[in-house]
Amino acid sequence: MPRTSPAQLTQFTDALADHLPGQWATSLFDLTDRPSKTYVDEQLWDLGLAYGSLMHGAHEHATRLQGPDDRDLVVLARPGWHRNAFIVAGLIPPKLGSTWDHEDIGPDAIAVPGDPVRAAARITDRLLPDLDHALAVAVQREIASYTPSMSELADDIPTTQDWLGPSAGSVRAHAAATRTIRPVPQNPSSPSDRPPPLPFPTRTSAHGR
Repeated sequence: MPRTSPAQLTQFTDALADHLPGQWATSLFDLTDRPSKTYVDEQLWDLGLAYGSLMHGAHEHATRLQGPDDRDLVVLARPGWHRNAFIVAGLIPPKLGSTWDHEDIGPDAIAVPGDPVRAAARITDRLLPDLDHALAVAVQREIASYTPSMSELADDIPTTQDWLGPSAGSVRAHAAATRTIRPVPQNPSSPSDRPPPLPFPTRTSAHGR
């Protein structure tokens, strides 16, 4: 069976972008280029269908869809005898680490048909809600594990907006809704009236972040 060419993959991804909610930008990954292959391997937020395809399939190219609210997707041609079919998976933003930092909450990759309209509907209904939820949980983890500097302590601990920036949208709203602020009494009269200090656990990472 002939392989899907880079031009065919790009054409499908461009058409897909036109049918997804919001504005999406597309680009091509050259997986024969070591930096590009390393990036996809480390940021691929899936340990199932897409991961297995990348590990065992002879992929030379993939495409990328970058959308609103830090949504980031990779598109692969489905190997084997699945004619005119593709695999779509999420990519975790580097500011939140790699897939190994949050592999337990990663959204599952999905297979989609070669019809861009049907494929976009499946992505919108199945993949994007799971991706949004995973992003919100990952942001909350980063906030909880962050150790602020002394200058930051004088202001405030980082918020979701600090992690994802002004484009965080629904992810920022979801995380902000779960954030609580401890009230501080005015002019405490005794040590027992003072609130206990906020805990700031030290971030640990197998990647030395």
